[in-house]
Amino acid sequence: APGPGGRGSAVESVHLKAKDEVALEGSFYKPAAAQSPAVLLIHDAGSSRAQLDPLADRLNKQGFAVLTLDLRGHGASKSATLDWDKLSDDDKKSTWSSAAQDVDAAASWILTQTNVRSTSLSLVGYGAGCALAVRHAKGDENVVCMALLAPNAADYGIDVRSDIQTLAGLPTYVVTSKDHEGERMAQEANASSGNPY
Repeated sequence: APGPGGRGSAVESVHLKAKDEVALEGSFYKPAAAQSPAVLLIHDAGSSRAQLDPLADRLNKQGFAVLTLDLRGHGASKSATLDWDKLSDDDKKSTWSSAAQDVDAAASWILTQTNVRSTSLSLVGYGAGCALAVRHAKGDENVVCMALLAPNAADYGIDVRSDIQTLAGLPTYVVTSKDHEGERMAQEANASSGNPY
């Protein structure tokens, strides 16, 4: 069925549950070939997976199996009891921390799909999604690389700068504006760990 990418790309709706039973919605861009590498795209706080649809479509056309996910309280994963836009600042902090379980569930799910190489996962985080990407990479040996788009040094209580320095040897691509703190973060991480930022 034609998906957001048009031209007949195979995009299917995905229904997942995090470890704490929170229901999540996503889009899976099926790979065309066997043993395709997987990419998990993690959106910014207050956004949704739609933010990353153009990137997902492009990566899929390059041969990747791609999963985009609406994190808890966001997009189609909003519920009557959990809506990001209605949360207090403290609740946003705890919800974002809990969203690490959403990333864990999504990573496990995509690596078990047909035609997906089960030991090759790339993570792409955008904005506050970078904090969740880095946090997941610390505990998943299947993560082979990361791209962090407009990361912050800290997001909703997660110390991204500290976490990234623990990932020695993991190729990480950081995209940030010239005046953005992410540039300094990448330089510091490179100096301390020797990673190719």
